[in-house]
Amino acid sequence: MRSALPAVQQTFLENVPLTGRTWLRELLTDSYEHNGFTVKFSQQIEDVLGDEVYGSELDGVVEGTESDLEFLDNDGKLIRKDMEDNTDFSNRRLAVWQDGLKVFAKSPLFGAGMRNTVPFAAANNLSTNDFFLRGTTLTNAYLDVLAGSGLAGFSLLLSFLVLSIRDVLTALASNGTRKRLILLPSAILAGLAIFIVFLSDVLSDFSIYSLLFWLYLGFIQGVVREDKEAARIPKPAAFICDTPLQVQNALNLLCQNPAYSGQADLFLYKQFSGADKLEQALRREGCFGEIYAFQPYPNTKVWYSPLRTLIRQWLPEYFLQRHLLPTGETKAILANRVYPVLYLSFFTAFSDSIRWLWPDSRVELIEDGLGSYSLPDLETHFRSRRYLAFNKYFLASKLGYRPAAGWYTAPSLLQGDRAYAIRQLPELTAENPATELIKRVFSYEENTILASHRFIYLSQPLAEKSALEAGGQATEAEVLALLQARLGERLLVRVHPRQDKTFYEQYSRLDTQGNPWELDAIYSLREDHILLGAFSTAQFMPWLLSGKQTHVVFLYPLLTGTWSGAEQLIHKVQAAYRDPKRIHSIQTLAELDQVLLALLADVKQAGEHG
Repeated sequence: MRSALPAVQQTFLENVPLTGRTWLRELLTDSYEHNGFTVKFSQQIEDVLGDEVYGSELDGVVEGTESDLEFLDNDGKLIRKDMEDNTDFSNRRLAVWQDGLKVFAKSPLFGAGMRNTVPFAAANNLSTNDFFLRGTTLTNAYLDVLAGSGLAGFSLLLSFLVLSIRDVLTALASNGTRKRLILLPSAILAGLAIFIVFLSDVLSDFSIYSLLFWLYLGFIQGVVREDKEAARIPKPAAFICDTPLQVQNALNLLCQNPAYSGQADLFLYKQFSGADKLEQALRREGCFGEIYAFQPYPNTKVWYSPLRTLIRQWLPEYFLQRHLLPTGETKAILANRVYPVLYLSFFTAFSDSIRWLWPDSRVELIEDGLGSYSLPDLETHFRSRRYLAFNKYFLASKLGYRPAAGWYTAPSLLQGDRAYAIRQLPELTAENPATELIKRVFSYEENTILASHRFIYLSQPLAEKSALEAGGQATEAEVLALLQARLGERLLVRVHPRQDKTFYEQYSRLDTQGNPWELDAIYSLREDHILLGAFSTAQFMPWLLSGKQTHVVFLYPLLTGTWSGAEQLIHKVQAAYRDPKRIHSIQTLAELDQVLLALLADVKQAGEHG
């Protein structure tokens, strides 16, 4: 039996918290001052504290204390056998890191919670490592985030660090005083980034190390941002185009504003046939300031498509640079431009990337097909609820377009209320300077092929249309077979720019003139032409652009069953026609056959060929 503890030791035990980390911190000092008393550890720890404490009060609190901290030497210095006798060069860190990876493997998506890895490991029996279980961190800041917040948190941290490293390298690559200004902070940051592999209190705790890390990183980010703003080149506008019609309308608007000519830039998304030829013609004309041509983003739907879209939106400049086609020996730098206005037609992954680079630019819409007329709110039509929520709460609505105006050939056909100004596209008349420019760019020549054919089938990529609903009575192949049987050489097929011509060659001669349909609608089509197709802007163009009231045969009820907003738009056009019966909506193959026979009879009665 040991004698009762001396009064000073008793006071020490009654007033000092005997819990894990606090007790160890106090125990591993040469002396402890409390209420005027100084307790010196000049004897073996067991003798100082007594069996009572060592055997009961500390049981289960600091396991293995007696073996790890056995005694002090004659000079009063603590002997650590765990250090002297251990051959582990990492000072137990490797074992702790292995346990941290076990915690991550147990909860990989969202982690165990920051500063909760040790309780989580103990509760799930993931470790028997006493050194780990009596600690609070993994002694590795990166691993702490990975195990604590899982892939969700770690991917965000990694993205932030990658972008920060890019900014640091960008600043270091600059010349002059700016480079010298951030040289020392960059060196300190690099040292801390390596140092926190062995330390946990930089990314998520407040310490002198974290203060230095975030202070210098913020300083460098500020320098980089100032440099970017100073280097930006003011431009009047940018046009984002991915169809020939969008390019045509962009040229039309370009010619109406003298400040745009030779100054406004074009972002050309080359997803349509003839895009290379069109790009070359635009460069020859010199009508745009800069032309940035892009190869299409992969759009094959796979299981990781949502993640791919998220990454594209999070790293817009990277993906734009990756898909930017070289215009010489080097690729252009995109982000050093300032655009007060962005002109575009629809909201796509490509336009999102551009919008993210210039979130403060005003957006104006330019017409591109019937979707421009039938969809009053593109922001919600092309976006899922998850996307809208993510943009609102995580991106502060920076990806929102919020159009200020929209440009249309026939504003009277617009459906639904628009929350922006409606403006009229100038007509392509002889007085409009855009007319001759468009003819030159698209190498327009009189279309003699159209003149010799009365029946024109206008194909379109139906699989791309989200407005379609299953329920068609016939396939396109069946429709084309009937047209071929009834019309023979009178039939001409005009293939959509985003479609392969091979399928249609077996049914009819193709229109190979290569003119823009809009120009053919003005200069080559007549009112006695008969335009057949599912439901496309091309069928309305002769009337929209030049007032020609051609026969129009809509096949969407036969091919697709329904088409959102089609009937309302057709009724508006019929009301404007002198003879509404020149517009047909076909429900069955039998009805199509009857309409073809009636139209053929009209042709023969008129005594005209073709």
